[in-house]
Amino acid sequence: MLENTLSLRHSTDALLTRSVGLSPASLNREARTVTATLVSRENAVQRRDASGRTYRETLSTEADSFSLHSGDRLPLLDSHRRGSIADILGYVTDIRSENGAVVGTVHVTDDRTLTLIEVGALSGISIGFKPDPNAWRISGDTRTAGRYTIHEASLVASPADPGATLRHDNPTPDDPIQTRAAINQEIRTLCRAANVPATFADGLIDRGLDVQSARASLFDEITRRGSQNLPAVQLGLSGDDPNVLRTRASIGLSYRLGLAGDCPAESREFAAMGLHQTLRMMLSARNEPGVWTAPVADLIERAITTGDLPGLLQDSTHRLLLPAYQAAQSPVRQLFRQSSATDFRDQHRVRISEAPALEKVEEHAEITLGGFQESDESYKLATYARIVSVTFQALQNDDLGSFGRTATAMGQAAAQTENGLLIALLTANAGAGPALSDGHNLFHANHGNAASAGGAIADATLTAAFLAMRQQKGLDGTTPLNLAPRYMLVPAALEITAQKELSEVRAAAVADVNVFSGRLTLLTDARLDAISATRWYLAGDPVAVPCLEYAYLSGREGPQVDTRAGWSVLGTETRVVLSFGAGAIDYRGLYTNAGA
Repeated sequence: MLENTLSLRHSTDALLTRSVGLSPASLNREARTVTATLVSRENAVQRRDASGRTYRETLSTEADSFSLHSGDRLPLLDSHRRGSIADILGYVTDIRSENGAVVGTVHVTDDRTLTLIEVGALSGISIGFKPDPNAWRISGDTRTAGRYTIHEASLVASPADPGATLRHDNPTPDDPIQTRAAINQEIRTLCRAANVPATFADGLIDRGLDVQSARASLFDEITRRGSQNLPAVQLGLSGDDPNVLRTRASIGLSYRLGLAGDCPAESREFAAMGLHQTLRMMLSARNEPGVWTAPVADLIERAITTGDLPGLLQDSTHRLLLPAYQAAQSPVRQLFRQSSATDFRDQHRVRISEAPALEKVEEHAEITLGGFQESDESYKLATYARIVSVTFQALQNDDLGSFGRTATAMGQAAAQTENGLLIALLTANAGAGPALSDGHNLFHANHGNAASAGGAIADATLTAAFLAMRQQKGLDGTTPLNLAPRYMLVPAALEITAQKELSEVRAAAVADVNVFSGRLTLLTDARLDAISATRWYLAGDPVAVPCLEYAYLSGREGPQVDTRAGWSVLGTETRVVLSFGAGAIDYRGLYTNAGA
């Protein structure tokens, strides 16, 4: 983020058609001045990074926090346009820190712009700046540029910083403009600059309006005349914004490296473009000098320094990693409820028992006191991470094929890490599950959710499993829960057997009907075979009956990707971090049979 523009940077058509020309009169005329707030005290601007996360961006207003790109003045531009001298509206001098804001003196040399300012139609101002990448201060969701260089100032229709405005000072009572003749002359000057007929100026004068009221009427007239030819205004992100360009480039690079599907139209040029050409475009958007002729080695080093190359690889890694991560997730996740944790301490899940049953109260009898019971299960999150690197040689050769394959593999590895933890939890203690707070394993005879003797998947064993779940009691030990199984989980060795048992049978007799058809969703994971090739499980809906739970660190769901300039290797390093944990929080919605 080397260069940002503190405005919406939206492409809008001007309110009025402006023709720019120089005449002897305009050459001899002095620029009109007005004081402007360039950066206000409350200058937080909502932004979104390439991964979609929003943050607040602010600029320090301390005197030693900003400097000018060259000399002691800034060019005053039209909406940050830099393509022609016609876009120059004046200049800004005396930029200083004042009362918690950055202010300056704006010198306006363009007649039409001056008219819009004088009638109150234009008051927004914005700056183009380049922050020092080593001086960012981060606090929560706010990023503050502690040092930055101001390149230009622009008059804009709607600044991102609402406090960045031109100041309209009220004239003093002894100002000569307050005389009637001076007022009339000022009104005629405004009307001529706005290209409205002299009869309109005469009408304003005949009504005895002061300059301020005349400006308001003139603004209404300009709006009325311009609305007939005013094109539709569309607000959107500027195509030359460095952050927008990086997003488009990362999408294109992701498809170039193997992301499935059709590349969006706005990113196709980058999908067909080499890495070096992409970096030149990104650095050019930041006004980095000499990027089109710089040697490749210098180009790569500059792109690493600005953060463009690490950011590009980070965004591309995330886009390649995520679909691979999702595709590799185990079906066993369907038995778990997802949650989040704010830290890495014990995550307690306290369950309150059912309310006591209401008792009949005889006449004059005392109402008895009922109580609740509770259970408390807990588990912790842990951090899992790996770093992969892209060497300087690979970047120099524009050889990122292995990087794309690595990104996909890391997504699969993150999913396999989660899968292994979930299976290990379910099958702990030789299939009996983890110990709960009552001292018994998850599957235990005292919990009524483990078959007393192993048996193959068949009508009799399934009937016993359904009955056991239906007869489960609440935490109070008396309230029937009437639970219905929804899932059957089996090792790969039992997949076909289970499928046959759950398949629909078009029976000719009632006795031959398969009552289990359509009752259960079959889930299979080959990791179960390593623990037991015969054990099978039933589970209820984890939303209605949560028994197993996994959690991510709040705000960091799934694998998180960060990229930086390489330290131990020359190039870049990409880190994938997973903050994840899982635990058993109840037993009543689960059942297991050791099989035969």
